[in-house]
Amino acid sequence: MGSKVNKWESLTALVIVLFGAAMTYWGSTYPIGTLARMGPGYFPLLLGLLTMALGILTIFDVRASDAPAPDIPWRAFFFVFSGIVAWGLTVERFGLLPSSVALIVICSFGRPPLRVWTTALTAGIVSVVAVVIFIKGFDLPLQVVKW
Repeated sequence: MGSKVNKWESLTALVIVLFGAAMTYWGSTYPIGTLARMGPGYFPLLLGLLTMALGILTIFDVRASDAPAPDIPWRAFFFVFSGIVAWGLTVERFGLLPSSVALIVICSFGRPPLRVWTTALTAGIVSVVAVVIFIKGFDLPLQVVKW
């Protein structure tokens, strides 16, 4: 019984449990409803509970794993996280199109070398597709460009 605990994998599984707990809490702040008449909190609550359960099962599965600690690509993590935060902070102020362009451009710095034309083309196409899907298709209350 003297096996060593794999701290990295156990910590990752704990983060999954905490994420599930946050989803469960967030879902519980909305009306849950019933199975026949689901409220807006039903799905996030159910998904959060399922995520927590899978995280707990993962903790038991990986606690004695001998896998090495992962090599985390910090540059990519930083720029992808920054791009998502930038999008969230700018989408209502500037509109979906410029915010999506900013997201793609910021995230592209995560993997060098920066390819300007590829990034510009990707940002343009993805942003236009986002507008078509989310504003035209799903009718979300966002503006394409806000002046």
